[in-house]
Amino acid sequence: MKNQKYNDVVENWIKIIEENCDKDAELTLKHTKELIEYGIKIGDDGLIANAYYHEGIVYYVLNDGSRFYEAVTKALSYLSRVEEYELMARCYNFLGIFSVNHGNAAIGLDYYLNAIECCEKAGSNTFACTIMINMGVLYILYGRYDDAIESLQTAYDYYSQHPEFARYDDYMVCIYENMAKAYLCKGELIEAKCCFENVYAEHSDGIDHEAILTVWTTEAMYYHISGNDEKCEELISRVHNEISENMPIMDMFDDFYDYCRILLERNKEDEHPKQEGSLLIRH
Repeated sequence: MKNQKYNDVVENWIKIIEENCDKDAELTLKHTKELIEYGIKIGDDGLIANAYYHEGIVYYVLNDGSRFYEAVTKALSYLSRVEEYELMARCYNFLGIFSVNHGNAAIGLDYYLNAIECCEKAGSNTFACTIMINMGVLYILYGRYDDAIESLQTAYDYYSQHPEFARYDDYMVCIYENMAKAYLCKGELIEAKCCFENVYAEHSDGIDHEAILTVWTTEAMYYHISGNDEKCEELISRVHNEISENMPIMDMFDDFYDYCRILLERNKEDEHPKQEGSLLIRH
């Protein structure tokens, strides 16, 4: 949020918050507190909203669910007053992810629909398609696989036309990975395999660490279902070697839930059960 009416000190707070909210929690929270106090002092709802929104991002990255929820709901109350619809959409999207990961699918879907409505008011087609990806994930979780593919296809049709986007590869990989999962759940292994082939052929050089981890978890599911134990174990080993306690678990919860389920199934089939499942569940 940039606004030239603020003095240099406040502008610097805003700059530090925006640049550090996903990598330096202590520094960000120090300045969001100052921004909230200043916003209250001068009666500026926009500053207060901006501070609470970025506090929400901090707690999201830290996987601190209760503080995340508190910050984002506070942000929404102030954002609605100043009609910052794109940030409202982002808050509703966060809340949708949070709700789905806590087993509240119906509430999560409502949040996603609210987010899309805010995107329409803000004229933000790009973020609306991000939400369509998340809705696809929700539909997979609750067995609506054709709805998931339709939602993901909508996002694909948009993002595939915009390779200039900074996170183009991440978006496309997320779409392919979740399409693969939907096809696997429908028993359509050929279609799922095509999704993985597209990831490696078109996007493998441009994706981040977390994105490739989720691809590996779903690809392990593919090889488990198709009976290729050697390839499945190879992917399990890759994932096991790359996971860490610093992963944004709210972004990856469903993928790792399914992955742990595969590990448990394979352990049941093995005369000498392995330890990967317990190690992952702690994360």
